[in-house]
Amino acid sequence: MCAGWAALVGALAKAELVVTAVQAVKGEMSTSVTKSGTEPSNLDAVVVCRRRTRATGRPLADPEAAAEVGEQRLAALRAAGVDVGVGDIRSVIRGHVLACYTSDPNKVHLDLLSAIADRLASEAVARISIAGRA
Repeated sequence: MCAGWAALVGALAKAELVVTAVQAVKGEMSTSVTKSGTEPSNLDAVVVCRRRTRATGRPLADPEAAAEVGEQRLAALRAAGVDVGVGDIRSVIRGHVLACYTSDPNKVHLDLLSAIADRLASEAVARISIAGRA
C-alpha cells in the first residue's frame, strides 16, 4: 500500500541519509491525475534529511512515536482550516512511520515496517474519523 514511501526511504537509507523531519503541506494541485485514486490526498510532504554521519537531534526512530507526530501535524493542519481526508491521513502517517527506516536500516526490514505503517495509518483513520464526527 505504501510503495512510493517505501521506495523513497529505501533510496534515502541507501544514500546514507536520515530523515529528520516530515512536514505535510497543502498540495498545489488537488485535482492531479495521480491524486484521483479511491482515497486521494491533497497534501504533499516536505522531507528533511541529513547525512547519517551528521544527523543530530532525534531522527524519527520509533514507529509509534512517529505516527503520533504525524497525527499532531494533521491536527495542526485541521486547526488551520485545511481539509484532511482519509488519503491524507494514510499518507502522512505512513510517511512518518516509514521515515524511521532511515535512522537504522538494519534494525527492521522495510516490508515489516511497511506493514506497521499500514496498521498505524488505519488506526489513525479510525481515530480521526470518529473525532471528526464528534
